[in-house]
Amino acid sequence: RKGLSVLESEGRLWRGVGQGTFVGAKPVKAPGVVALATKTNPVQVMRARMALEPELVNLAALNATDDEIAQLKDLSARCKSAMTWREYEMYDARLHREIAVAAHNAVLLALVDLLTEVRRTVTWGRQRQKGDKPPESHHSFTDHDLIIDAIAHREPIKASNAMRQHLQKVEDRLVGRI
Repeated sequence: RKGLSVLESEGRLWRGVGQGTFVGAKPVKAPGVVALATKTNPVQVMRARMALEPELVNLAALNATDDEIAQLKDLSARCKSAMTWREYEMYDARLHREIAVAAHNAVLLALVDLLTEVRRTVTWGRQRQKGDKPPESHHSFTDHDLIIDAIAHREPIKASNAMRQHLQKVEDRLVGRI
């Protein structure tokens, strides 16, 4: 038992109650969404988006099909015509997810889905936007169009920069800088 304890402390094996003893390091268990959400806050979520989404849009500019670009344009139009903030937020979330789909990277898409679930669980503590629906001048409308245009024209750096600027505006509004 002492020998097994030494090997375990060195990371050469691991033991699980009712499972057995296994050679190698113990597998890392991904935390559940709720557990992860309790350890984070909206600013950390935005930082994660800033680390991930500019790369996704870069890949989307390289890999998106014509049908995927058409889908992005349709979702952008739906954001603009939304009759409520809730409807806008639904189309906005779909738009950002479809950008991840257009990147054609299953691992990054899974990370986006995890991040989206954490976003839905974290208490944002922000006041609702004024009015029943987004105004015609809402910053995201122009931002989304710039991002989609860069994807459509196969300009990955321009797309990444546009996404970074868009997410920075979202974060600035979230923390009250704007």
